[in-house]
Amino acid sequence: LSTSVQAEGKLRLGTEGAYPPFNTIDKDGKVTGFDIDIGNALCKAMGTECEWVTSDWDGLIPALDAKKFDAIVASMSITKERKEKIDFTSKYYTTPIKCIREVGKDIDPTDTAKLKGKMVGVQSGVVADNFVRNKFKDIVEVTAYKTQDEANLDLLSGRVDLVCADSVVLAPFVK
Repeated sequence: LSTSVQAEGKLRLGTEGAYPPFNTIDKDGKVTGFDIDIGNALCKAMGTECEWVTSDWDGLIPALDAKKFDAIVASMSITKERKEKIDFTSKYYTTPIKCIREVGKDIDPTDTAKLKGKMVGVQSGVVADNFVRNKFKDIVEVTAYKTQDEANLDLLSGRVDLVCADSVVLAPFVK
């Protein structure tokens, strides 16, 4: 444990709080989810208290740099760009990126001809954002949203044709 964690008796962990089922804020204003369970188990194993701090996704790494918390637990994928700024533990799970569309729409993410000119929604700064921009850079128009919920709502309203994200994050929305 760092000296500051030992002195305070708590570990401040940063998370987004808007990426269910990994991290979300419940009706009582409490942060919950898989990431929170992981962080709480780590704190218990270290014999320290967890203090959860939420931040916008794009602000997590800058907030860590500014020492607003001691570590990030937010289902952050390990990328080359992120590794240049922060250290990571070993990866502890993997989930694929999936794309969803409105039922009945003739859009196939594996058929680039059917993707030409389509609008694709993603959460800004997540791996799905990078994936879509790299794989379909000259084919689709990407709209990046602050949260995954905003992208999902625009799919429902017809403002985007597809939404791409972590498959586990999309599952409750699809259901």
